[in-house]
Amino acid sequence: MAEKSTENTFHQDAPTADLTLPVLADYVISAYASVGAPKLVVDHLTKNKAKFNELLCRMGEDVAAFAERNPASSRSPYLALAAFPSIHAVLHYRIANALRQFETTHAVTLSKHALCNRGRERSGVEIHPDAVIGRRFVVDHGFGTVIGETTEIGDDCYVLNSVILGARGIANNPHGKRHPTLGSRVQIGAFACVLGPINVGDDVVIGPHAVVTRDVPCSSRVHIVTQMQIEVKKSDDSSSSRSRISGYSLGHDALTLYGSDISLIGATYANDHHQILEEAIVLDMDPCVIRFALPRAKRSDARNLVLNMQHCRLVLAINLSQGGA
Repeated sequence: MAEKSTENTFHQDAPTADLTLPVLADYVISAYASVGAPKLVVDHLTKNKAKFNELLCRMGEDVAAFAERNPASSRSPYLALAAFPSIHAVLHYRIANALRQFETTHAVTLSKHALCNRGRERSGVEIHPDAVIGRRFVVDHGFGTVIGETTEIGDDCYVLNSVILGARGIANNPHGKRHPTLGSRVQIGAFACVLGPINVGDDVVIGPHAVVTRDVPCSSRVHIVTQMQIEVKKSDDSSSSRSRISGYSLGHDALTLYGSDISLIGATYANDHHQILEEAIVLDMDPCVIRFALPRAKRSDARNLVLNMQHCRLVLAINLSQGGA
């Protein structure tokens, strides 16, 4: 008896990308057919083996990356594809973005958006078809995540649900580059917003709920602290002074504090018992951003940054062990 062919068999227990290609080929054809993409364009893409295989390989890498990096998928590409909706937004983006190589006609443009809308309906993730996204991209959970038109994302990035990679304004944003550029291996926690044409370096981790509107250097960790707002009114008049500390990031050689109207007099590092360890040396300072030198040898007992403000004293809990390595 002839041995049964395994060409179209999907190996459920294998985490490698190439085993998903037969399934993904059918997936691509089905997606194009579902939105009525121009037959001439689809035929040209699918019959060009080099281009079509490149598309399938990119999609396969996305599935394999999801399976490898998300323990809930049990390292199974089959389970990732069958049971996790957010991966469909990425795959439909890949299929739509592949149409950029063709002349921009009304039919092609509609097909690109229809494909990404189909991915959004399946996952709750909105990715503009003209965004530029590198290899092995993972959106985990994903519902509510939005990736804007001029966003650029490097390789091996990982994004959670309700992340906004958007423009800084609301209505009437200018044309041209208005969304962020992310380096490679960037991780973004749930509900974070990265806004405007800023640059986020390689190996950056942005914590949940952070709002980032400034460039972030490579290997930094961006955290949000509970927003603290201090208002002091003088007893003899109605004037007030208000400061806000909203978050901090850790890099290789500096701790950067973000806020507004920060009227700093001095700062020190302290341990868990609020005992002063050493002075926090200010490298740069303006009313919205202050950069401090890290403690000597990144001493592990420096768990608090004590800020002596013009009208008060603040103690911020920090975690230097999560700084850039």
